[in-house]
Amino acid sequence: FSSKYELIANPVLRAFVWIMAFMAIAGNLATVSCSLRANHLLVLNLALSDLIMGIYLLLLGSAGAFYSGVYCANKLYWLSSTLCDVMGVMVVTSSEMSVLTMVMLTALRLYAVLNPFYSSTRPQIKVVIFFIAATWFFSLFLSLLPLSTTHFSITSYYSANSVCIPNLFVTSTVPAWGFTFFLMILNLSSFLFVFIAYIAIYIKSSRTKLVKRTSKGFVRTSALEKKIVRLIASDFCCWVPVSVIGF
Repeated sequence: FSSKYELIANPVLRAFVWIMAFMAIAGNLATVSCSLRANHLLVLNLALSDLIMGIYLLLLGSAGAFYSGVYCANKLYWLSSTLCDVMGVMVVTSSEMSVLTMVMLTALRLYAVLNPFYSSTRPQIKVVIFFIAATWFFSLFLSLLPLSTTHFSITSYYSANSVCIPNLFVTSTVPAWGFTFFLMILNLSSFLFVFIAYIAIYIKSSRTKLVKRTSKGFVRTSALEKKIVRLIASDFCCWVPVSVIGF
């Protein structure tokens, strides 16, 4: 990522960091505002986790601008700084919360599609809040674990590169390999669940088309199918290559 003079060597990537930071913050703040009015807790939860990633990108862009031209002289200071650790915690927390929230959203949608006449048996709001709190606790636990143990025998788990993110491409000889392997398995398993669940939703929705192709119901179903395809494709592009290369 870095060079002798820049925290992020590629100027195109530096520009994209700022662009994605402002887009992520603005977009997710708008989603949070809408979700609060509509009381969509899981959507709100997903927006909050993605907002953390936007803040991370903003901090990364600011650090890159601060160390521009003098990164080499400040590399060790930056990688051993508290801010770098905090940013690493933010990345893991945001990523895992997004993944787990997608799993919860998928599970609820799958249940609703497979059991359309049992809406009264769907999870109550208290149960949803409990699972949201549990996923936040679990994600924070995972992100803070590398900083609370000397088992990794490294300066910091998040100082493997200049952008303060976990190094997912490690071998079994690295002390942190077990933790990284667990993260990879968790994310890959979550993707497979979402992948299979949305295929089931797609098949179920296709079989229950009892309306004409020109009706509004068909249009809504077609729109749902397109969203499912885009969701599966984007998840596939994000998680599978990383998981495969990590192994």
